[in-house]
Amino acid sequence: TFHRASPRYEVLDHPDQFEVRIDVPGFKPDEIDIDLRAGGRILSISGSHEEKEKGRTMSSKFTQNFSLDPSIMTKELVADLKGDKIIVTAPRKVDRLPETRKIEMTVDGKKHLPSSKKTTKEKKDTTKHEGEKEGRVGP
Repeated sequence: TFHRASPRYEVLDHPDQFEVRIDVPGFKPDEIDIDLRAGGRILSISGSHEEKEKGRTMSSKFTQNFSLDPSIMTKELVADLKGDKIIVTAPRKVDRLPETRKIEMTVDGKKHLPSSKKTTKEKKDTTKHEGEKEGRVGP
């Protein structure tokens, strides 16, 4: 019998630390692989487990991938197996860019000095249409 499933996991978003918790019941440490892929931007956790009982073989496999934010210091990733759960952590760069920021524009390679914003009043349409009388609304 073969069983392939995605294990339950939780991604915790701490401001100063990345953390993933993934359930791997029945898996031993040598049955689990944890890798970085795609230039260190994807964390891949996979496992393969096989049990033999009463002449029957049961095998279980999983692979779970996580896209990593650029603020995660991937060189400092650590994984700890606690009971039936793997906990993968890494610090985040504290000096990461804010979520939004204004991008300054140059004009012909020179710093652009924005002029004060001018507001123009919309010109009122005073054109009279054929058959229309002043001060009258409707037909």
